[in-house]
Amino acid sequence: MGGSSRASRYLAVSCWIAVSEDLSCDRCSAGAECPFCSLTGEAREAFSSLTELRYYACGAEPVRQGERPDGLFIVRSGVLDLRHDAADGHSLVLGMVGEGGMVGLSEVVTGIPSRITAEARRPTTLEVVPRQDLVSFLVRFPQSAVPLLVRAAEELDRLRGDLLSARHPRPLTDQLLERLRALADVCGVPVPGGVLIDVPLTVQAVGDRLGCSRQWASRLLCEAEGAGLVERRERRIILTTAALNGHQGAN
Repeated sequence: MGGSSRASRYLAVSCWIAVSEDLSCDRCSAGAECPFCSLTGEAREAFSSLTELRYYACGAEPVRQGERPDGLFIVRSGVLDLRHDAADGHSLVLGMVGEGGMVGLSEVVTGIPSRITAEARRPTTLEVVPRQDLVSFLVRFPQSAVPLLVRAAEELDRLRGDLLSARHPRPLTDQLLERLRALADVCGVPVPGGVLIDVPLTVQAVGDRLGCSRQWASRLLCEAEGAGLVERRERRIILTTAALNGHQGAN
């Protein structure tokens, strides 16, 4: 990741755009998770001139469904929920993106509007590469497209897994634990007896991830808590060691 010469400014009430020496790749905590971390020499210097930092407040939506993103967003710190809003008013949270993750890659390449909304689940810093600037960079340094292709293939593989899961639904308890484990991979903090998912998770937020009602989500959480698979502390969820070891439900 890199720096920029553009002046700091406000984009919106919930987003502060700034330029900082902290844009240096050497100071970036995303590390190898970022597809551009392997850039060296002239390519790194050229990429550094394209980017800017944007600081988003919790609840802000840097990417909105039905709109074309400004460019490619790379998560520098924080986490983004990826949500699809159906025409009937129902929403489904498809996943979460943490440090080094990207949003907007397919939209930048194809120019189509986004099919998802990305929402900051806590204060989040994104590095943004404008669409045309990224395309020009890849034309100049085609070898830099390789890590992007790898990331795109990984995203397609995850989508394929989600589609297969939808065609062959499993017990909701298993789906709950799978989604919680995925969240723990992105923003988990080890604690005695398990892993704390370090973002607020309401019962409704859990239901949105499972595609079920708030009532069903509440029941599933109570059952998992009773079975010693999760603990709830002030809108945070702890996955216990038993859940992390791959418990299989039976509802």
